[in-house]
Amino acid sequence: FYVDRASLAIGRDPAADVFLNDVTVSRNHAVVQLNGGIVTIRDAGSLNGTYVNGVIVDVADLHSGDIVQIGTFQMVFADSQGA
Repeated sequence: FYVDRASLAIGRDPAADVFLNDVTVSRNHAVVQLNGGIVTIRDAGSLNGTYVNGVIVDVADLHSGDIVQIGTFQMVFADSQGA
C-alpha cells in the first residue's frame, strides 16, 4: 500500500484505507501517519497488537526495510525516497 496522504486506517473494516480480511486483524487495527516526511504507525487498541521488526509497539517511526506485522499479514515498509 502507498502512504499518499496524512493518515491511513488499517483494519478488518471494509471501509478501512487498507483492508486486511482476517480474524487476527481488528476492525480498526492501526493508523499510519505521514508528517513532515516521517511515517509513523500507531496501534489503535487492537486485540492482537501491531509489530515492527518482531517487537510489539504502540507507536513507532517506520524506516525502509522495517517489517510490519498486523495479524497474520507481514508487510515490508519501503521508503519511496530510498532513505
